[in-house]
Amino acid sequence: MQIIKGARAAFTGALLTVSFATTAAEPALPTAYNPNSQTALKYEDMDYLLEKTVLPLGRSDHKPARRVWPGSGTGTRFVRDNPEPSRLEGNRIMFHDIKTSEQEFVVREVRDVLLDLPEKVDLTKLNRNEQLAYWLNLHNAIVYAKIADRYPVTLVDRLYGDCQDPDDQDRFYCERAYDLMGTMISPNDIRQHVLDNWSDPVVIYGFFLGSVGSPNLRTKAYTGESVYADLEDNAFDFVNSIRGTRIRDDHILQVSTYYKDVAQKFPNFDRDLLAHINKYARRDFGFLLGPVTSIEVKLDDWHIADLYNGYLSAANGGANFQSVGRNGRNLDVSMYPPHVQRLLVDVVKRNMDRVGNVSIQQVKLDKPADASDEIDEEIEVAPKKDEDKPDGN
Repeated sequence: MQIIKGARAAFTGALLTVSFATTAAEPALPTAYNPNSQTALKYEDMDYLLEKTVLPLGRSDHKPARRVWPGSGTGTRFVRDNPEPSRLEGNRIMFHDIKTSEQEFVVREVRDVLLDLPEKVDLTKLNRNEQLAYWLNLHNAIVYAKIADRYPVTLVDRLYGDCQDPDDQDRFYCERAYDLMGTMISPNDIRQHVLDNWSDPVVIYGFFLGSVGSPNLRTKAYTGESVYADLEDNAFDFVNSIRGTRIRDDHILQVSTYYKDVAQKFPNFDRDLLAHINKYARRDFGFLLGPVTSIEVKLDDWHIADLYNGYLSAANGGANFQSVGRNGRNLDVSMYPPHVQRLLVDVVKRNMDRVGNVSIQQVKLDKPADASDEIDEEIEVAPKKDEDKPDGN
C-alpha cells in the first residue's frame, strides 16, 4: 500500500425481518475521528463489481404489482416468480452471472481487502463521512459475498437464522467470523456501530440484506464525498415504495419490519418514524399521510434481490447484463426464462406508465458539517499480488 498525495484508492476486483440481537458484548470498534482530515478513500474496483452486477429496476410507483398466476400447460403449475406485491421493486444483483472460480474469488477479494484496510489506514485519522462510507461498504461486501456463496437461494431470511441459537449454522449475520484488526466481528456489529455513532436516521438505508425488502444495494460504492446524498436517495426510494410503506383504511400506515430492526433511531417510534417518512415522502404520498393516526409494522419481502428469484433450473442460458439496460429499459427478454421475462416486461410497463404521471419532490441536500470541500490526500489500497491467484480480469 502507498499513501501518496493524489494517489487513487482502488480496491482490486472485477467484478423483512429477523431480530438481530447477540448476547456477547459488542466488539470495541474505533470511534475517534479527525474532523479536519481531507484524506479520501476511493473504491474503484468495487465500483466496477457493482456496476457490472447490480441492475436498477427504476423507482416504485407505490402500487402493488399484479399477481402472477400459474400457467395452464404441463409443467407450468409451479410459479417461480416472487409472489409479493413488491416483486417489481429494488435493485437486482446478477448473482447468476457469478459462475467461475475466478469470479467467486473476486467477490471474496473485495470483501477481504475491505477487512484488511484498517491494517493499512488508521480509521481514526479519517473524517466521519469517510468512516461511514467504509463501514457501509464493508457491511454490504460481507453480505454480498455470503449470498453469492450460497446462491441459488430464494428466501434469504433462511440464511440469517436464529441469532439467539448458538447451534444454528445459518446465523451468519450475528456470527463473529470476520477478522478486523485481530477482532472478530459480524455484519450485525458493523450495523450496530453505525447506529450507535451516527445520529442521522438516514444511515439506516445504507445496509443491504440481500432481499427485495431491504434498502437498495447501489451501482457504486459509498464514498465520503457522496455518502449522505446516496443515503438520501436510498431513503427516498424506500419510503416511497410498496416494500417500505402502504396506507390502509386511510388512517393506518403499514411500514416495513426493517424499521423495527433499527428502532433505536426512532425513540418515540410512531411519532418519530411518521415524521421521518413525511420527510422523504413524495408529494402525492405526503397528502395521503395527513390522516394517518397509527403505524403498523407489517411489511416484509425476504425474496432474494436477484433477477431469477433464485430459480435457475428454468434458465434459457446465461444472462448478459450488458444487454439489459439501466432502469429496466431497452430489454432483450427473449434470452430469459418465463418468470424472468414477466418480471422485466412488468417493470418496463410500470416505468413507461409512470412517465409524466408522478410528482417528484426534489430533496435538498445540505452538506454535513464534517464533509470536506477539498481532498488533500487519496489513498491507494490494493491486495497483495499473488501469481497463484486469479486476477479477476
